Amino acid sequence: MRRFVRAGDIDDLLAALDASRTVVTIVPEDDPFHAKYRLNVATDLARLGRVTGDDALLDEAAAMARDCVEEIPAEDPDRPLALHKLAVLLTDRYLRTGDTADLDESVAHRRAAVEGWRTVHDTDPAAVEDKDRRLYLSGLIHALRLRAERSGDDSDPYLTEAIKVGRGLLDGRADSPLAPGACTLYEQAAAQPNAKPESRVTAAYAWGRARAELGEWDRALQGFTQAVELLPLLALVRLGPADQAALLNRLWALAAEGAGCALQAGQPEKALELLEYGRAVLAEQLTGADDDLVRLRTLDPALAERFEHLRDGFDGQRPATRHQSTVISWNETLRAIRDILPGFLEPPPIRELIAGLGERTVVFVNTSAYRSDCIVLRSGTITVVPLPEVTREEFTNQASRMLKAVAFAIGGRGQEARRTGEEDLREFLEWLWTRVARPALEAAGFLTGAPAADREGRELPRLWWIPCGFTGHLPLHAAGSPGATGESVLDHVVPSYAPTLRSLLREPAPASPGEAQAPLLLVAAPQDGLPGIDREIDVLRRLVATKPLVGEDATAQAVKEHLAHHPVVHFACHGVLDLDNPGESRLLLPTDPGGGLTVRDLTALRLPRSRLAYLSACSTAFRPISALMDEPLTLSTAIHLAGFHNVIGSQWTVNDLVAVRLVRTVYAQMRSDEDSGAIDPERSAAALRRAVMQLRRMYPELPSLWAPHVHVGG
Repeated sequence: MRRFVRAGDIDDLLAALDASRTVVTIVPEDDPFHAKYRLNVATDLARLGRVTGDDALLDEAAAMARDCVEEIPAEDPDRPLALHKLAVLLTDRYLRTGDTADLDESVAHRRAAVEGWRTVHDTDPAAVEDKDRRLYLSGLIHALRLRAERSGDDSDPYLTEAIKVGRGLLDGRADSPLAPGACTLYEQAAAQPNAKPESRVTAAYAWGRARAELGEWDRALQGFTQAVELLPLLALVRLGPADQAALLNRLWALAAEGAGCALQAGQPEKALELLEYGRAVLAEQLTGADDDLVRLRTLDPALAERFEHLRDGFDGQRPATRHQSTVISWNETLRAIRDILPGFLEPPPIRELIAGLGERTVVFVNTSAYRSDCIVLRSGTITVVPLPEVTREEFTNQASRMLKAVAFAIGGRGQEARRTGEEDLREFLEWLWTRVARPALEAAGFLTGAPAADREGRELPRLWWIPCGFTGHLPLHAAGSPGATGESVLDHVVPSYAPTLRSLLREPAPASPGEAQAPLLLVAAPQDGLPGIDREIDVLRRLVATKPLVGEDATAQAVKEHLAHHPVVHFACHGVLDLDNPGESRLLLPTDPGGGLTVRDLTALRLPRSRLAYLSACSTAFRPISALMDEPLTLSTAIHLAGFHNVIGSQWTVNDLVAVRLVRTVYAQMRSDEDSGAIDPERSAAALRRAVMQLRRMYPELPSLWAPHVHVGG
């Protein structure tokens, strides 16, 4: 077994399992050690289940371990260890399935293991260095933290218990669950160059959180920084979707927590760095590696081939099966590449990104367990706007409130339910303006002049929101009170979103004369839930020159063949976001053999001159509440990252008649030549704002009709 742990050869694991089973057959069932030997078999089975991905093995192991624990008497000195082993199996199964019953049972067994140790070992309570006690208590903290993360509530009793135990552990008190050197152990684990990347990142994150709980902000920041710096290695390794999602679950809110810690330490630039590079691990994977790899192939084709061979060798392998020698070769190859191509697959310095913004104004919105803030970037300066009245718990509560209000407004049974939904949504948008958006706009200097209603015809300034963590669900662009002039975001700026600064700074290549005059590519797939497509097609054909791919002609292959020649595309179809595997997020084309056009399809096309994708589909900018809080992914942002400089989408289902009206107004506003029907995609953000303002004036009491429409990029 030790050889398997060291080298990762599955044959060694199978041999260990056979040996454990042989011992069980030799030892009589009435022997007091029989149950303990069977527990070893359960442990080996569970390890095999994790390596192979066979959930049935995990189920068998858990059932066997339960039986073994039942057979071991309460007074047996080995019972606490048996409880601990059973708890580990249940925690592992929870991380694969998300079944809280397993996690709750694990917490109960870990508590029992701690109490059992105290009962069996009637020793000096100051003996905190006892390795078994440290094992049981640190395991309890881990399980309590996982349980608390299910709620996202800072006052969760599981979190309170974990913090109480953890503080004692780190302080080294007599009732401490961890040795005084626990943080040092995390630091040492994170620094192991030949350890698996996912293990190093997890250790560094634990280091940061542990120090932050003690209020040691500078030392905590070192841990968070190390974790974020290691994240690019995870993108390179390209874990399978299930492993990747499970790992990101464990790294829940890494960037947000790290940024909050950096602000507590008085380092706003470091906070920006963590938010920029600690988020979008999956999102930047869609585009980040390709450009660097193209440059490497030009400089050293053999080294590029070696890199791809190692990278592809990681694909499909579960983390536990990777040989240490492979990790060593990986590190040596990266060092060799960076000798000839400095910065290979490393992010640019944050100061370089800030300088690249020029006069653009960007606002990061972040919340963590430590604080909530807006960080305003304008003209090369960083302004931190604390939000002391808004906790992470309030952000999550308000996000849930908004989703419930939208559900009632657009799908409530009866007029009264829909009216209540609209009222709740209006109240939420007013809260969002007062508590979050207004302080940010004021700090950016956008509230000093007259509101838009008093200066029609004058161009408004642009503002890009980059919401982080839990704030990613909020319609910041629509915050405000439509009935009060000047009291909303839309009254003062042209709002857009960006997943990262890097995506915002990716400028499209200049269009050729032929591409600049190319008609709009119209992709329409009539299907259930989109009854207005025919009217939408008619409106577009009247306003702009189009190249239609409609119905049976709208296949993924046909779209891909035409996209290279049409910088502007309009999709009238449904869309699906796949958070576990963002590259498989797709626009649904019912007649297509593969089911539609995926983000991976678009990325592979490499469309450097793509200007605009208008997604007239349901919920293309919707972001479900999930554990992947630091992934700024919606279908709209995914398509933006795939190469489209501007994207128009919606955060929830759009009324059919309103969608057609919006399309008519937006394209009319973008037309640059009345005769040819040519449009200017760089007008898309301002055109969308004007169209939304028209809807808001028509339906001020119905925000569900005008608030969902968003612009990404540009």
